[in-house]
Amino acid sequence: MQVIARTSRVSKTASKGARLATIATVLAILLVILAHILLHPLLIPAEAAVHLQGALLMVNGKLPYADFFVLSSPAMLYLLFIPAAASELTNVHPILVFNLFVFVVLLLSLIGCKSVLLDNKSRDQASAPYFLICFAALSLVFISEFGQAHHLLMLLTIPYFLCRKASFCGQILGPRLLAACGVAAGIGFSLEPIFALLFVATELVWWVEKQSLKPFSSLDFTSCSLVLAIYLSHFIMIPAPMSSLYAALALPLVMYDYKHWWDILSYVDKTPDRRDLVYFMIVAVTVALGLRKWCSLIVPMVVIAVASFGIFIFEGHMLTFQALPFVYGAALAGSLALGVVINWMAGTRVLAKAMSKSLLPRAIAVVAGLAAVGAILYQSSQLSGVEYLSLSDQGYPGSAPKSDLADFAEQILKETRPGDRVLVLNPRARPAYPLLLQLGRKPASSGLLTAEPLSISKRILPLEPPESAGPLGYHMDMVLENINKDLSGRDRPKLVIYDQETMGVILENDGLKDKILKYYAPIEMADWNLDKGVHPSIEYLGFKYPLNVLKLKPEFEPKTGNKKK
Repeated sequence: MQVIARTSRVSKTASKGARLATIATVLAILLVILAHILLHPLLIPAEAAVHLQGALLMVNGKLPYADFFVLSSPAMLYLLFIPAAASELTNVHPILVFNLFVFVVLLLSLIGCKSVLLDNKSRDQASAPYFLICFAALSLVFISEFGQAHHLLMLLTIPYFLCRKASFCGQILGPRLLAACGVAAGIGFSLEPIFALLFVATELVWWVEKQSLKPFSSLDFTSCSLVLAIYLSHFIMIPAPMSSLYAALALPLVMYDYKHWWDILSYVDKTPDRRDLVYFMIVAVTVALGLRKWCSLIVPMVVIAVASFGIFIFEGHMLTFQALPFVYGAALAGSLALGVVINWMAGTRVLAKAMSKSLLPRAIAVVAGLAAVGAILYQSSQLSGVEYLSLSDQGYPGSAPKSDLADFAEQILKETRPGDRVLVLNPRARPAYPLLLQLGRKPASSGLLTAEPLSISKRILPLEPPESAGPLGYHMDMVLENINKDLSGRDRPKLVIYDQETMGVILENDGLKDKILKYYAPIEMADWNLDKGVHPSIEYLGFKYPLNVLKLKPEFEPKTGNKKK
């Protein structure tokens, strides 16, 4: 750090060559991401698939939390209503439309960051290329988490954080840019209730640092706050069953899960161990803070990293997608620090001569393009000889690699057809999702997309005082009654899959197991490790017990009328 201070003044502007190299590199990264989406049209994270399934049910007129139950926030369902509706209108598989939708959000987010950093005068303009490249690359590095709530949070809020830094520093930005970034951030902060903590923490830290209220009258802050206010007030206008069940059941279950996390899992290696990401954050933040004097954007990114790490600890599940916010903050801070060092090196004679002839930027642009082409060709070569699944049975054009299907795809494909209902009772989103969405199977008509709410409630009810456990127990009894009606109704699920170790006690205590055995015949035990390596690798919280697979007995199959001889 002292060497930089003594030997050179770090550049504060981005040259035309640097802009060219940045645009070429970012476009190359985006091209690789787009190719991955098109080559793997059925890949989607499990939690994102649950959100998308809920949005699809909304498109078909179902009311969240009343007609179907999920732990997703209404804001997440509203946002994903866009790709869900687009899928219905275009007759394209919803997972592909979802991934393309997230890609557009990524593209718009990059345009917003570029507008703040490169298209307006800024003392940190010289570091903008490294920031933009890193921001784009993070979506590629964590492509397996593409479209998760925490990923969308970063895409929607990073341009806003840049605007807030500019507002606190007195930089003047266009009103349209400020309003757009503020609205996007308001949507991002509302995707999960806990995300509001990031909004409060960052604003509080920056206010303490600047000791000024003027930035709070800026259009970015007011538009973001307005979106959040509208979102909160909309709960008094939506149908009462939806608002009451979300407030009384869905939201408390999420909070209880944070509060009573089953930490024994961490001692038996049944929860993802992402200490590598924590170590990365510590190193990146430490190095970046040492160079904060030469780039004022470093401190805001460090604030995001530290605040997000606090949220990560509070959530307590240690899944990779929950670590994305603090990884983004740390990586972006590290990229800015790297930019400071490279810009200082560019001030030396050798690199300055190369830069003056525009050789280096053009070389970077060419290398980025060649790397993108090579990455796409490599992805394509990995699919040579792979068996494909036609999407025509689901009513969609195209096909997808069978190797992209989630665990237990073989059982679903063998025993059911597109449009059949399948009831999966397991304490996590998997294996129900993304599998049912990938194969076009419908969730059970009871509206319980996953059994995670049942698992959480049964685990925490004994730990809560009667005044809070009572209402929760009442609502969960209603959920179990809906499953009972589902099993007794005319439109029974074609297949029932449940985890005996975790769900067996719940089913036995409520008499559901006997009803399942009355209408369904056991056909096999599905083992998570049976096809290990065939399906995409996953992160899973808990023990992977084998699942009981039962098929509806022929005598209880719905009658479709007399068949012609």
